[in-house]
Order: sequence, then structure tokens, then C-alpha cells
Amino acid sequence: ATGATSNPIIVGDLIKTGRFDDRLATLMDEGFDDETVAWQVTNLLVKEAQEVFWDVHEKTRGNDGYVSFELDPLLEDVDCKLSTEERAAQYIELGKKWAAGQSNRMIKVPATPGGLAALEELAAAGITVNVTLIFSERQYQAARDAIWRGAQRRDSLDNFKSVYSIFVSRIDVYTAKHVAELSEAAQGMVGIVNAQRLWQDNQAFWADKKLPLDQEIIFASTGTKNPNDPPQKYVAALAGSDI
Repeated sequence: ATGATSNPIIVGDLIKTGRFDDRLATLMDEGFDDETVAWQVTNLLVKEAQEVFWDVHEKTRGNDGYVSFELDPLLEDVDCKLSTEERAAQYIELGKKWAAGQSNRMIKVPATPGGLAALEELAAAGITVNVTLIFSERQYQAARDAIWRGAQRRDSLDNFKSVYSIFVSRIDVYTAKHVAELSEAAQGMVGIVNAQRLWQDNQAFWADKKLPLDQEIIFASTGTKNPNDPPQKYVAALAGSDI
């Protein structure tokens, strides 16, 4: 896959370069509050990235060349008082808002209870979704099934595309801290095995659907966290003719 993603950290780091000071000043001069300025700048940066990948998007007829737009992460803040249903409603509202008129934009939604509860409606509305923060089979299958239910409510599946972002190395960080009973050989390998299994599950599920566009797995968090691991550990394990 060819494309890019965004999140508040990426956008924040870009703003710190000073390259966008003029645009920030213009928005602030127009009287927008800080939150509105932040989202307008995010939208602008993602649009510019979409232009970079537009040729890829056209040549692949919508199968590639996307840029992901992450919705408000504060919906998952520990201090957020919204219920699961209220969070889902926010994801749906924001997803529709930031996807409007954007052909090669994916809306990035987390595989949390609130995010998962929003997926069917987002997919039914014709929005291309990147489900992020997937660590487990349960999350992946819940996300995939919800999106497929929503997709089948569309008038056409010609432009239906979905992506599932599997986080790899963070699982091994977790097992090292919390699953000490794993053997020495198994520690540091759970993330790889989990990713391989989810990839196989994804391939098997979509194989008979005969869709024009691929429904894909993206591997995230492939940088090593253990300083004793070679930096290419996860990429080397996952790259190959079968993945």
C-alpha cells in the first residue's frame, strides 16, 4: 500500500517547524478558537498530502493512495465522561464531517468500544475507514464484521475500501511486563504471530466476496521497543511473498 497517515503528534511536530505560521496567523486573525484552528490546520495538511498521492489513487482506481485523518483522540481520554453510545455518535458525526468531498481520505477510528460502535454507520455512509489500535483477534473481527454489515447497506460496493491497522511490537512490550510465564523463546514473538494470524484471517474472510478493491491489513508499531532486538526484527518477519 502507498499512502500516509496523520495524528496529533505528527501535526504538532509539523507546526513546530514554523512552516505553517502564516496559515496559523490567518486562522487566528479570523477569530477561530484554538481547537478550531488545530482541526483546520490538520485538515489542510491532510489535503496537501492527499494531493501528493492523488496520481496513485487514480491509477489504482481507488485501491491505493490514501491519507488517513485521525478523529478526535480526546474521545478516548480517561477523563471523557461520554458513554459508549455518545462516543460512537461523535465518531459518526466527525467522520462524516471530515470525509465529505475527500476521495482519497481515510477516516481513522480506534478499535475501542465507542469506535467499534460507530463503524457500521460510517461504512454504510460510504466513508472509507482505517480502523486503528487493533491488538487482538476480537477487535479485528468486531471491526471487520461491523464494516462489512455497513458496506452491504450501500447501493454499490464499487468504491468500498477498508483498512485494519494491527499494532505489533507493543504486544511484546505488554507480554514482557505482564505475562512473565511465557517461555524465553516465546517472549518477543507474540506480536509477530498475532499479526500473521490476523493477516491470514483477513485474507480468508474477504476471499469469496469478489470485491473490486482490496480490504487490507496495515502493520503499525513495527519499530522495535527492546534495545536488544535488531531494528528490522518485525519488518523482516512480516515482509515476504505471503504477506
